[in-house]
Amino acid sequence: HTHFIMVENGKHDHGGEIQLRWNLEHELAQRFRVPTVLLVVQGGPDTYATVRKAIEMGERVILVRESRGAAQVISEFLEPLLPEAESLLEQANKEVLMQRIEMRELDFAARLQRLNRRMTAEQMTQVAKDLRYIACRLDLVTILNGY
Repeated sequence: HTHFIMVENGKHDHGGEIQLRWNLEHELAQRFRVPTVLLVVQGGPDTYATVRKAIEMGERVILVRESRGAAQVISEFLEPLLPEAESLLEQANKEVLMQRIEMRELDFAARLQRLNRRMTAEQMTQVAKDLRYIACRLDLVTILNGY
């Protein structure tokens, strides 16, 4: 890193910088007419919200699976859905996609808890919501296996 931007939002919680960071990145990308991509290596509790924000804005996301942290958790959650991604994302299959996501949530719940054991119940609920949202946009996610 060559530059740092310190953000104070007046609160004592993490994640307040996500919107400001996205606004800054988006403005720079538009100004210089370059595409943006979110590269996720490791990542902590706020990373789930950062990935969700990128997905909400139509930004491509690259997850480095073996880097651990949130990148690994998101990758492991999405991987069983990826072989069918193209057909699941067709408008006619939206209901099937939601069913597959719900089944994945049930299958993955214990693993999610183990991988995020330091999170509060409230944080875990938000992570589950973020994972669900991310899974609805499989077309924007690429998983790299290995560094």
